[in-house]
Amino acid sequence: MSATERPPPAGAWFDGLDDLLAPYELDRVRPAITHDYEVAANWKILVENYHECYHCDEIHPELCRVSAPLSGHDLTPQGAWRGGTMELIDGAETMSLDGRSGGVAMRRLEPAARRDVYYLSIFPNLLASVHPDYVMTHLLRPLAADRTAVTCSWLFPPEASAVDGFDASYAADFWDITNRQDWAACEGVQRGVSAIGYRQGPFSGDEAAVHAFVRQVADAYLAGRADAVLARAAT
Repeated sequence: MSATERPPPAGAWFDGLDDLLAPYELDRVRPAITHDYEVAANWKILVENYHECYHCDEIHPELCRVSAPLSGHDLTPQGAWRGGTMELIDGAETMSLDGRSGGVAMRRLEPAARRDVYYLSIFPNLLASVHPDYVMTHLLRPLAADRTAVTCSWLFPPEASAVDGFDASYAADFWDITNRQDWAACEGVQRGVSAIGYRQGPFSGDEAAVHAFVRQVADAYLAGRADAVLARAAT
């Protein structure tokens, strides 16, 4: 989009997210911990990895102990975002190494909603993982065709800080392990797609969100403007 063009209204970009995430009151959460990473992979590979979990059984034993990889469902948004859900296993309160929360659940969440974790990408480069008791964001910044800087933050509602001995590392430690497992996988994919013999394969049935993201990228590149993704979202 050129500097002289009027950007689309924010409501169109985030269409549907307000209603979906209203119970989480995201205007109240505040960052407690931030980690910076540098990954030797293209930023789009990181988003594709984020949107599928058929790799989880192979590289994420900690994740699989608290969340079922094949659970949840894909969402059908109208705005410039994509994503889906995964479910916590019975007995797990959140995504942590022991499944227990060191904070508090979002105050307006219904009990049934405390079993779900949302995994959302807001085009082009923000990932938001919304848990019953905290939010994790990944901001991706391309450094080169094969290198990406990632700023990962963990945000909590104000009630969490009132918990005696509150320590946000229960969430950050879990995801730091999981992130590094993903970064290693993404770097392996980068080496693969850089090989002279690489050829694209078909999408699997478990890659609906990945396919939707790839279409977003294609639409934006073909039109030369990021808000082109909204035209397909409206159809």
